[in-house]
Amino acid sequence: MPPMGGELACRVPDALVEFANAEGPPPDELQQLWDATCPVHTPARDLPAAVDYAGRRKLFQACDLARLGLTEDQFAYASGRPLVAAMAHAWLLAGEVANQQAQDLAQQVAGEAVFVPPIEPDFDLLRLPTPSHAPGKIRRARVLVGKQHVFAGMTGETVTAVRRPADQGVLNERLEATYTLPALENIAPTPAPPNAPVGTHGLLPGAAVDADTRIGTVRNLLATYASPGTAIELVGQTKDGGLTTLPVVYATSRAAASFRLDIRHNGLNLWVGTRKLAPVEGCPQQGPTLCLKPGPYVSQLTTPVMSMTVADLLASYAPQRLRGHIPSNPERAPLIFQVDVADEFPLAFVLQTLEQLGTFAGQNPPTLALSLDFAPCLNPPAGMVCVPGGPAIVGNDSPGHPEEGPRREVVLSTFYIDKFEVTTQEFDACTEAGACRRRINGHQNIMKPFVGPDQPVVPIDWPRAQAYCAYRGKRLPSEWEWEKAARGPDGATYPWGDEQPSCERAQYRECAPIGCTPYPGFTNRWDCPVHNTKAVGSYPAGHYGIHEMAGNGYEWTASAGVESIAECGDACNGTDPLGKCDGAYPCEGLRMLRGGSWWWPKWRIRGSHRRVEKVQTHGHRLSARCVATSPVLASYPPAHLREQRPIPKGVDGPVSAATAAILATVEADPIEDKHICSAKVREEWGESLKRGGRSTTECRDPFPYIMPNEPRGHIWRHYFKNLGGGYLGVGSDQNYNYIAHARSQYAWVMDYDPRVVRQHLRLRAFILHADTPDEFVAKFAPENARSSVQLLREVYRDHPKKSTIIHGFTKSQEKLYAYLQDQQKPFRQAPEFGWLRNPKHFAYIKKMYTQGRLTVLEGDLLGSKAIATVSAALEQLGVPLRIYYSSNAPSAWGGDMTPAYRNNILAMPFDARSLILQTTNKGGFRQQGYWHHNVAWGLHVQKLLALPGYDNLEKLLVGRIPGDDGDLTQLGLPAQLPPLN
Repeated sequence: MPPMGGELACRVPDALVEFANAEGPPPDELQQLWDATCPVHTPARDLPAAVDYAGRRKLFQACDLARLGLTEDQFAYASGRPLVAAMAHAWLLAGEVANQQAQDLAQQVAGEAVFVPPIEPDFDLLRLPTPSHAPGKIRRARVLVGKQHVFAGMTGETVTAVRRPADQGVLNERLEATYTLPALENIAPTPAPPNAPVGTHGLLPGAAVDADTRIGTVRNLLATYASPGTAIELVGQTKDGGLTTLPVVYATSRAAASFRLDIRHNGLNLWVGTRKLAPVEGCPQQGPTLCLKPGPYVSQLTTPVMSMTVADLLASYAPQRLRGHIPSNPERAPLIFQVDVADEFPLAFVLQTLEQLGTFAGQNPPTLALSLDFAPCLNPPAGMVCVPGGPAIVGNDSPGHPEEGPRREVVLSTFYIDKFEVTTQEFDACTEAGACRRRINGHQNIMKPFVGPDQPVVPIDWPRAQAYCAYRGKRLPSEWEWEKAARGPDGATYPWGDEQPSCERAQYRECAPIGCTPYPGFTNRWDCPVHNTKAVGSYPAGHYGIHEMAGNGYEWTASAGVESIAECGDACNGTDPLGKCDGAYPCEGLRMLRGGSWWWPKWRIRGSHRRVEKVQTHGHRLSARCVATSPVLASYPPAHLREQRPIPKGVDGPVSAATAAILATVEADPIEDKHICSAKVREEWGESLKRGGRSTTECRDPFPYIMPNEPRGHIWRHYFKNLGGGYLGVGSDQNYNYIAHARSQYAWVMDYDPRVVRQHLRLRAFILHADTPDEFVAKFAPENARSSVQLLREVYRDHPKKSTIIHGFTKSQEKLYAYLQDQQKPFRQAPEFGWLRNPKHFAYIKKMYTQGRLTVLEGDLLGSKAIATVSAALEQLGVPLRIYYSSNAPSAWGGDMTPAYRNNILAMPFDARSLILQTTNKGGFRQQGYWHHNVAWGLHVQKLLALPGYDNLEKLLVGRIPGDDGDLTQLGLPAQLPPLN
């Protein structure tokens, strides 16, 4: 067939023309498609006359079709529609064709193509998702996963072939941390589609995989190219050979889904939100049975999971009954289903299961959430490398070193570790920033050979090492993280392998020069000025590209000092062992050292060597290096300070009846049962606290804090401006400052002191009957006492505490009037902050009360009802708890993390922007006032509280770094956050 469209250099192949005549666009539009595929500068004489075997080879060369990610043989062996699919694939990758009919052709071609060559190919996927874009230019990025390799490309660019085994996701055979594909580096996040799940946006608009792709491959694909919580469009092949498209969310935790299945080969569990559905009494323990009983959160599915049986089993169960176990969420986007299966399951298994779940939820397709057993190695922070998650051989059975045994396998999550030891220059920068104390003995003559800017900082005690790592947004490694980094995953003896040490590989005692003159008073040649630490990077890198993990400086770890692994038990074995006290500090004043040093002999530089040391030892052989769990560091300034958040929406009218019903499920704690601490209890307190300022877990402070005593709460304001979401706080009207500044969507103000709760009720009544701050404050003026009492009588006519509400007002009116007038005065340091200084903030608090979004709650932080039910209500509403304000309550009762308090914090529905605001009377680096203010990342605190060793507030706050005020520190706040919706 002759060329179409005039004098064109690149002829449309006959196979594509034949297809177009039957089902495609007019010939001239087809020529546009082919022009986008084949370079127009290719001479026509170089193109084949036919698309037979030899012609396909020539076509492959002439049109440079290697950019399809195929070999010449693969293309030559293809025939018929597979060739058409290859052409359409190339067109999609290179295309900027605005013609809708041409786009329709690509969809038809993609849906029909099956690539089955007569030889076993390296790459067997040419399927394409149906484009879901609006007419216009195509701008889509694609990652195509085959059985053995991963390929990536971007529209308008040449395809980038990445030769990485698909079985390991996007990792190469050596698990090297090289996971950035050039074609995808600069893709900007795309806006979320209409009705997209809360917290999702598209980083990769699409990815195509086949039915046999392992779910582990999909997990790594998601985590490598999608930010946590973001959604991409996954196109997969179904069991019958068709294609299906569904949104997939990369879940960083198992709490990300509304409804979740945990599928393993030996059974299946069902979860609703964060609640595991409990077994039903009498439920058969064998065979494929789904047991449900009336009431929420009760079910169990027990069956040996083989191939496709789960989907078939779910399909056989009445959908309406299972749907009754899915919580209602009237103000939330479509439900997210998490099918958490083992990596070896094929994608087709998950797709069929999701298809059944979609019918239960009444939505098609559902959104799939996948978490990973181990996070993939992403681009590490500067100066760090990634150590992939997985097993590690640790310990040593050699005689004479019982503290190292036994040799065993542990499993460690992915982490990032410094390439080099902390240098003197780096530590001094921490000191200058006010986050680290000065180096020890830096002025002594004996230290002169050790204090070069590029040498490891020595001596450094454990508190200084910990403070430095925290300042850099990192932490000290557990001793097993350190050992895996030093020995590699297979447990080599040294960082370089099993060969014996040499002075070309490390600095240790035997490397001291012969004839070196010791310092005065010393007798050993290794105690001489020319035998010292070497600059970092002086020796070849070992496993994972890390330097000097043998010799040079002894390195501190986060693990408590325990010589006997046998006595340590489970804390030193299994998955992610942390050692005694879970790595919390303080813990008996001992920590573990690793790696030997320049001063100690070579037997101490083995990767398995362990040494217990006091935390404040000052020996000039001690150094450190840091690690991080994530490539996003918790360094200053955090994203919460840098982020420009618009005023959140959602407080535009009264809550719906469905929402009001959910809010009504919140229950009070029996705070009247907790009495004021007796005189006998207070005898043990200091003189200044006997009248107030302390409490215990069993009794409350004798002083009523109906007026707050934390005058510098404004220093928190930049961290949570326009943060939105839910709010939960204790204390008096300082809460209104924070609620208004954050523009919270729902808020609860609570206290265990009935006097404070009644104060809130009085404030609520006056707020609802005042239009301005002046009108509100005037309610407390002496001349308005009678009318204000009458107002309280009317508002709380049927309230059981009416008399005490009124009595409290008459007793405190004069002091409150003076206090509230003071709160109205202009404040130079924060002129816009304050619910009585800023009329807009006052109006916001009134709106919250008017709309039923602000609730006064009798609540005890150590109780079992108030916080738990607030958390459950927010979870049902699909609203995260963005601010939890505890004031100084935990430190006032002594800081013990009681089981009740721990459970309350762990139940809070935090997200990536959630903050905990708390005060203590010490802890600031440059503290000026009486109160020290700390702002902590909620997810960080929850992670620590999940570990039993963090049993006291003091341990939770280890790792604080200076904030932007002398009375303020921050803890765990990340330097990056997911994009705002």
